[in-house]
Amino acid sequence: MTFKVMIAEDESEKAKGIAYLVEKYNPECTPVLIAADGVEGYEMALRENPDIILTDIRMPNMDGLEMIRALRDRGFPAEFVVLSGYAEFNYAKKAIELGVRNFITKPV
Repeated sequence: MTFKVMIAEDESEKAKGIAYLVEKYNPECTPVLIAADGVEGYEMALRENPDIILTDIRMPNMDGLEMIRALRDRGFPAEFVVLSGYAEFNYAKKAIELGVRNFITKPV
């Protein structure tokens, strides 16, 4: 079984690095799609229907938690993993409330 993965990360080089690691160490997780912010991630998720979404929290236009909330409101079934450079409990609490599978602090 393969899983389609989407990464929502506003820092292009970080997104490419994470995509590389996912593809290298998890060959069942392809293709890896990359969105530059939460708005693009939201639209891409609805269009491409990924199984797993890795998202940064702080991004322009729409942050990762807002994107997750908007997708959850539509009943979107993906598993979510939050990547954040901020280990603040408040972010983790909000992520847990949204049913996020895991909260990983950067650097990954």
